[in-house]
Amino acid sequence: MTDASVCPDCGAALQVSPNGDYCPACYLSVGLEGMDAPPEDTLDEIAERPGDTIDRFELLEKIGEGGFGVVFKARQQTPVRRTLALKIIKPGMDSREVVARFEAERQALALMDHPHIAKVHDAGTTTYGRPFFAMELVEGLPLTTFCDQHGLSIRQRLELFTKICGGVQHAHQKGIIHRDLKPSNILVHMDENEAPCPKIIDFGVAKAIGIELTEQTFFTLFGRLVGTPEYMSPEQAELNALDVDTRSDIYSLGVVLYELLTGCVPLRRDQLVKGGFDDMRRRIREQEPLKPSSGFSSLPDAERTKIAGYRHTDSARLGKRLRGDLDWIVMKAIEKNRGRRYDTAQGLGLEIGRSLEGLPVHAGPPSASYRLGKFIRRNRVAVIAAVFTLTALIAGIIATSTAYRAQRLANREILVERAKAERLSGVSGWLGISLKAIEDASKTRIDEDLRNEALACLAGTDMEAAGEGFSIHSPLAPLAFDPGHRLCALARTGGRIEILALPDHQQVAEVTSSLPLDYCRMSLCGKESRYLVVASRTGPEARLEVIDWRNNRVILHATPVSEHAFDLLPEQQGLVVGRPDGSIDFLSWDGTPLRPPLPAMGQPTSISHRPGARQVAIGLTTDGSPRMTIIDYESGTTVADHLGFDTSRLAWSPSGRFLAMGDRDGALAIFEPGVDKPVHRLAGHLAEIKQITWSRDGRLLASASSDWEIRLWDGRHGSLLSTNKARAGNFSFSDDGTHLGPVAWEEKLFTLRIRHSKVCHRAIGHPGGDGISAAAWDVHAGPRGAFSLSLATAGGDTVTLWNRDGMELTRFHDLSRPAGLAFSSSWFYTAGEEGIRRRQWSLRPDAEGRLTMHFGPSERFTRLRDCGQLALTPDGSLLVASSRSGIWLAPTDGSEPAKLEDGAPMARLSIDSEGRWLATGSTTDIGVRIWNLPEGKLETELPAPGAATVAFSPVLEGDAPQVLLSTGDSFSYRFWDVLDDWNELPEHEIENHMADIPGRMVFSPRGTAFAISHERDELKVLNPRGAPMEVLTQPNFDKQWPLAISRDGILIGTEGRDGRLFIWDLMAVRGEFKQLGIDWTTMRDFDKANIPLVSRAVVED
Repeated sequence: MTDASVCPDCGAALQVSPNGDYCPACYLSVGLEGMDAPPEDTLDEIAERPGDTIDRFELLEKIGEGGFGVVFKARQQTPVRRTLALKIIKPGMDSREVVARFEAERQALALMDHPHIAKVHDAGTTTYGRPFFAMELVEGLPLTTFCDQHGLSIRQRLELFTKICGGVQHAHQKGIIHRDLKPSNILVHMDENEAPCPKIIDFGVAKAIGIELTEQTFFTLFGRLVGTPEYMSPEQAELNALDVDTRSDIYSLGVVLYELLTGCVPLRRDQLVKGGFDDMRRRIREQEPLKPSSGFSSLPDAERTKIAGYRHTDSARLGKRLRGDLDWIVMKAIEKNRGRRYDTAQGLGLEIGRSLEGLPVHAGPPSASYRLGKFIRRNRVAVIAAVFTLTALIAGIIATSTAYRAQRLANREILVERAKAERLSGVSGWLGISLKAIEDASKTRIDEDLRNEALACLAGTDMEAAGEGFSIHSPLAPLAFDPGHRLCALARTGGRIEILALPDHQQVAEVTSSLPLDYCRMSLCGKESRYLVVASRTGPEARLEVIDWRNNRVILHATPVSEHAFDLLPEQQGLVVGRPDGSIDFLSWDGTPLRPPLPAMGQPTSISHRPGARQVAIGLTTDGSPRMTIIDYESGTTVADHLGFDTSRLAWSPSGRFLAMGDRDGALAIFEPGVDKPVHRLAGHLAEIKQITWSRDGRLLASASSDWEIRLWDGRHGSLLSTNKARAGNFSFSDDGTHLGPVAWEEKLFTLRIRHSKVCHRAIGHPGGDGISAAAWDVHAGPRGAFSLSLATAGGDTVTLWNRDGMELTRFHDLSRPAGLAFSSSWFYTAGEEGIRRRQWSLRPDAEGRLTMHFGPSERFTRLRDCGQLALTPDGSLLVASSRSGIWLAPTDGSEPAKLEDGAPMARLSIDSEGRWLATGSTTDIGVRIWNLPEGKLETELPAPGAATVAFSPVLEGDAPQVLLSTGDSFSYRFWDVLDDWNELPEHEIENHMADIPGRMVFSPRGTAFAISHERDELKVLNPRGAPMEVLTQPNFDKQWPLAISRDGILIGTEGRDGRLFIWDLMAVRGEFKQLGIDWTTMRDFDKANIPLVSRAVVED
């Protein structure tokens, strides 16, 4: 080999390439540092030095150097003082092409304005005539270096990566392709909120699409390789720069994500440099990379351990974490065929978001046909020979059986996906369609995914037309029901109004109104709904009249009203009416004033009287500016004032706590007086809100807009439940909340039936703050064992009591920031910073026969302070309290509490079902300790890395009775046999994928279920009998954390997103599953229960 064929720098063999004789090893080394990295230049060869001034910029220090430019840290003096980065073309590098590339980079950066792309501030030329530009100084670290040095977990790395995707998407929207995305071109620093903030830099080889970046002549030549080989897309390796589009950056992002997760890249350096230049290009174009999980597993043990440590986990758990969604997402991004990649960077970011939220991702393993096609293209001759040999032998058998099975499975998947699509659509009638699809799918195969989708559907609420409807002359005819849904007012032609009896729509009366009825608003109200209120526009202003329809007599004649601004007064006394002159009148049914009017504040557009208070909410316009104000009409004071809301409808919740406001643009929001911002913004309506109404219990809210869309909302969470296309009359809910009407469609009058969930009861829980901090079911003794009637939850500064249907019964404010709760058969205990308080309670019917819980006055229990979790022995004789000072055993007879020796502060607690053992889990790294009761002597210690939670099972009957203790740490749920000297049961172990959070868990007191928190805040319900435990279901439509299971084992209380409370009825789930043919076969049957429902609570001060 001659000297001419040897690289003078490294001694490796040169290869012939379109760029001339070329050393692939040096090329890759250059590419890893930046495509344009120059030979070693000294500072003496650069004209500018620290201390020099260029234009308004003082050079502080050299911070970087590329192929054609040098970067200085500089201080701008005027017009503002700031530190930034100054990039200058190096001496001797100012050829036309380099200047054009330099100008292209500046203009590319100038086009973009995004928090995750470095910004350009200024540009000019030096005294030597060489161009420079000043840009944002990013004092950060390369992406992978930052993540490793800060020990970011996989979740944190993914969340950071989605921000990078946003920056790349912005560049693509501006017509810029980066073409050299890699960790060193993505710097990360801490922003003002101490959160990681990525910045994309170095657009020196960026390509513009559809725009002109510079007036300089700048051609990207055919045959020139642009980018960094390890991160280069296959199309970049084709040496045809004109055929590179935004999907090239998607590929590079995929490689960056691969490295971010695994610590290695798909095509490693040693693989690329061992062949020539053409071999390197071939590998980039053709070599199929290992999946991230496989690539990580292929690393040496020591390397895997080090990489996992940077991610706060161990190598086994990291490998498992990568399998599934993350493998699929990365492999879709780095597909060789760009048509199979994500279309946009935003799409890649959203896909990662779906994975983080526990939602299904679009990516998946390559289909068999796709893999087969790629294999055939690589091995065409051998495959053809094999096919001809084998086809005659097995084609007939395989074709028939495989096609049949594949078709059945494909049809099943289609049915499950249809059930999910209908559920997510919320379109009226979705529930019946979804359940029919699930029932049909169950005939092919029943598995966990099918049950999960069925449970998600059964937990929803649907709204659909009830019956065939009643014919009316026009779909625009004004309609109104009375509050009890016993009567309907129907406007006919000629000023006639029919009063119909429901549900058979028989006419019971006909009255005549003097007002035009085409677009009027009607209400049936007063005692026995005897009054018909009609409001309608007559010329320049609106008028209102009241008709005693039973006597066909107008008792209030055409009094002026502003638009439809009127509402009922409490106890059916009369009306509150907004006048055209802006005043607010309070009238009896015949128009007699009941009190002095409120003075004019503006033009009223809507009015709603607040239940339980002498206050009215008024939507009005003052000097052309819309606002909503709440007035106490006794004192004349303003309770609240919200500007800028052009109110068309107002409606108070039955409790008077919340106010729903709809405006003329379709905006809908729920406000709470005293809170500046809306509690919920309900998006979806695209036209003026015409109607708003609440159900009697405040759980549901219905709204209707002028484009004939009706939406049903959860009145506590603000989430959309269902939609229906129909025109709403002056609608309302029936007393039991099962019907909504009237509505009209195609000249028919309908009532909408509300199909409530039987398996899941939702409650508002404890929104805001830290959510729910503690939960406890009460306990009653029954002939078939213990059962529960109510659930207490703590959050913020409140303890709330709920019945089995999730209805709020009462609130306790005995302590600020309560952290522990416990029920005995006669006492209710609450713990917090001020100590422990308790109330005696009992159950009895009230005067109306309603089952009522009575709570006596709050009293102090023990002198302990700064208390957390509580646990009570089954007989209620001993209360265990964790506190900052340790763990205390407090006899409930009032005896002095005793402190456990060496008990961890603020420990997690669990007592077994016989009251013999106390398990404590520390919040640090002390491990789990077992104490005997009531003595409180330490029995044994169990290992647990870091913080741990604890839970005892009841006695699990079987071939041999068993009692389990479960301990949950940030790695796994482990199980110990209480009756076998606390031996560990490794076959029961369940991995915990909650990162650094010890998992929450709870056993059913009847042994019917074991609920745990799992990956991505998922709730898993398992059968505690058997090893490994069988997963019964995973509700997959909301974040879920287990709280407590009722004493009868039927109800599971869980915490959802933003502190929401869910109560799952396992008995109802089984009943629905049986009807669908998908019942659990291994779950223990429930005892038949007829548990009464508590309807109210009385609390003594």
